[in-house]
Amino acid sequence: MKQLLIMIIAWSFAAQSFLCWSEDYDTLIETFDTQLSDKQNDLRELQLQIDEIKKEHDTYLSAEQDLEKKIAETKKNLAHLEQTIGSLSEQLDRQEQQQNKLAKKIESTKVSQDYWRDEYSQSVNGYYLACVGWDDPDTTDHMTRIYREKLLGIIATLVQREQQTLSQSQQELEQLVRERDRLSQEYSASRAKQKQVQEKKTKTSQEYEQACLKREECTNELATLRRGTEALLSLIQEIENKRLLTLKEKKAAERAKRKMTQNKGELPWPVHGSIISSFGKSMHPELKTYIYNEGIKIKSTKGTDVHAVSKGTVVFAGVFGSFGKMIIIDHRGGYYTVYGNLDQIHIQTNDKVDGYALIGKLNKTEPILYFEIREKETPQNPVAWLSNQ
Repeated sequence: MKQLLIMIIAWSFAAQSFLCWSEDYDTLIETFDTQLSDKQNDLRELQLQIDEIKKEHDTYLSAEQDLEKKIAETKKNLAHLEQTIGSLSEQLDRQEQQQNKLAKKIESTKVSQDYWRDEYSQSVNGYYLACVGWDDPDTTDHMTRIYREKLLGIIATLVQREQQTLSQSQQELEQLVRERDRLSQEYSASRAKQKQVQEKKTKTSQEYEQACLKREECTNELATLRRGTEALLSLIQEIENKRLLTLKEKKAAERAKRKMTQNKGELPWPVHGSIISSFGKSMHPELKTYIYNEGIKIKSTKGTDVHAVSKGTVVFAGVFGSFGKMIIIDHRGGYYTVYGNLDQIHIQTNDKVDGYALIGKLNKTEPILYFEIREKETPQNPVAWLSNQ
């Protein structure tokens, strides 16, 4: 019978998650306290991880925002450089055209100077030849000299003007060359700077992508950690609820135990009848050997109603081996009563029954009730608990 009771208790424990009717509440509470402490430590550790990942996430987010600004600024600089390079290219083209025009102008001026020299020489020679036929040689020389001087003055003025034009054009050409060289250097510098900015943009874009990936990783890790936190909080709440329920059960069990103890010697008989097999050590009439009875057998009349001796919870109601149809009731506080050799069972497992509630009927052919009272696993003498009939 002891093994039966242990089996029934274990089965009921599995059915209800933890042993509500066991008196080992202190051990359960201590277990829950340990679990709570461990899980709360886990929760604190998890929160530290969340804070650390959140800080890292914010760092990458800030870096991402800074890089976005840098990329925008770099794009703006690149656009400005492209505009500058285009403008410089146009200026270089114009300078090249002006330089070509001035070169042609200088060449034209040189040709003009040669032309006027030739004209001067031909004019003087022609005039001299025209005057050769004059009668007065002195007059011829005098007129030729005057003509030469006037023509020379005109030619000199023209040549001087052309020379000034040539000098001015050469100065402009030199200035254009210098400007062209300056623009070329500025163009080359802008191209070099454009290359640097482009490389910087590429590098910044790569850093931006890495920052985005890191931020995404941190976001996913944060989500995972937060789900873990929620699950852990739920588990902590579940453990705390079990702990509180265990405390409540413990107090209820203590009250039930006190009440059961106070009713010792006053419990009603489960059936009216006489004891035909006593509790404890006795001589078996047929085997002629001593046996130890963990309960008593009460002989009554056929179909007699069987009653619960006190209120409690049905933890077993069914057929079990040689005990036939049997009922076990948990009265809390570690006390159980067992009713065996029944013909009918009127209640089900997990039913709540009041004191002296009808729970079944005796066998019609053999109206003998097997009855036990146990404190935890230890059998008690039912006679000491039952009232006088």
